[in-house]
Amino acid sequence: MAITKINEVKVSLMDTDSKQLAAYCRENRRMKNLMALPVSLAMLSVILLSTSSMLALANDKIDPETPAILEKTVWIDMLANELDDWVVEGKKHGAHIQPPGVWSLDRGVLHCDGRGFGFLRFKRPVTDFVFAGEYKLARDSNSGLGLRTVPYVSTPATRPSHASYEIQLLDRPGEISIKGNMSVYGHFAPKSNPQEPHGQWNTFEITCRGPRLHIRLNGITIHDFDQSEHETTKGMPLKGFVSVQNHHSVVDFRRLRLRELAK
Repeated sequence: MAITKINEVKVSLMDTDSKQLAAYCRENRRMKNLMALPVSLAMLSVILLSTSSMLALANDKIDPETPAILEKTVWIDMLANELDDWVVEGKKHGAHIQPPGVWSLDRGVLHCDGRGFGFLRFKRPVTDFVFAGEYKLARDSNSGLGLRTVPYVSTPATRPSHASYEIQLLDRPGEISIKGNMSVYGHFAPKSNPQEPHGQWNTFEITCRGPRLHIRLNGITIHDFDQSEHETTKGMPLKGFVSVQNHHSVVDFRRLRLRELAK
């Protein structure tokens, strides 16, 4: 009987030790998990930030040739306020500058019906910037993009092609000349002309930083020059307005946006 009781006591003590050991292990695991939690949260934050940055870069379609776009500036949706941020400029038609309703905005598409002649100028002057968007020409259309231009007052000297730069938009895919599609009108022919046929959308991205201009059409670099290195352009302005042209032709624009670059 004595031996049996001793054995029962030993078993009881072993059970007690096992329970304490199990409780200790559970507590130890719980503490390790709590200690690891801040590290896990920190790692998760890093992953989320990295993913957000990658998505932002992807959405901007950044060109490695234009690192200025990486600067922390914000895109301006140029059509966010309907046409309130734009000025209609052109020859007078009665009491109106350009025929009434020649420019309209419907479901994000800026439409020019081609009546009359003139420009639609964005009110905000810019110095160093990226101007990007899409355009679609009708058959035989003629239009343009004004860069660093002045207000147009119905004189040749105030047209973008005279006062600063006009990027020609012309329904002539494949043509390469100093007055052809995507030329810097009167100055430089594009390196290539990868324009889609009329009725299809084309994307453009124009970077102006100091005297340097970099232009892409449908993702392909077609201009990259320093205006100070050329006799005909070295005196061109380094600040002004951007505009789109009504040249007696039907043309559509969408997703127009502007991004100012830090000096």
